[in-house]
Amino acid sequence: MRAKRVVLLVTVAVVVIAGGAAGAAVALSGSGARLASASFPGYGIAFRYPAAWKRVGWCWTGTVASPMALLTTARRAPACEQGGLVTPNSPFPPPQQLGSDGVTVAWLYSDRPSPKPPLTNSRVGGRPASVRLGWRTVANGASGARCGKPGTRERRLVAAIPHWLTSTGVMRADAVICGPDYAAGEAAVERMLASVRFTG
Repeated sequence: MRAKRVVLLVTVAVVVIAGGAAGAAVALSGSGARLASASFPGYGIAFRYPAAWKRVGWCWTGTVASPMALLTTARRAPACEQGGLVTPNSPFPPPQQLGSDGVTVAWLYSDRPSPKPPLTNSRVGGRPASVRLGWRTVANGASGARCGKPGTRERRLVAAIPHWLTSTGVMRADAVICGPDYAAGEAAVERMLASVRFTG
């Protein structure tokens, strides 16, 4: 009876260790994914993001808000078009239909005076920042990025970093994360934010 109990305990231990090793392998493969670099000398910021994401450099600059770049897993990355006298600039963030576990991140610089600065609850690149995480439901006629049909739930992560050279400027990363594996998309966006460094 004692020998059987020992065999049973050893078997359970092997299963637990194997399970732990498999979990570690999954975690390491996620964090070790190939990364690409993005640098914006005009805004004094650089960061890294998953190389599998498509990057679109935005082509127009506004008087108050200036889109910097779009990172997306959408099959077709939307093109950016500079408006003219009669045609408007491409909307930002642009319309995108994201697939299962899709992610899109819109980076923007805004110089809009605000009645009060964003509440800082985190740090990005060593600087105080506001990072908010929440849920949203796709509405009828929704513009920008969508995770599916109206009624679909999507995760939203918004990071606002007060610019260090101006009193009103804010760097903003606005992410839409689709399921069912919300945690993986959220982790990828958080890794991108953790890689931010300021070059100014």
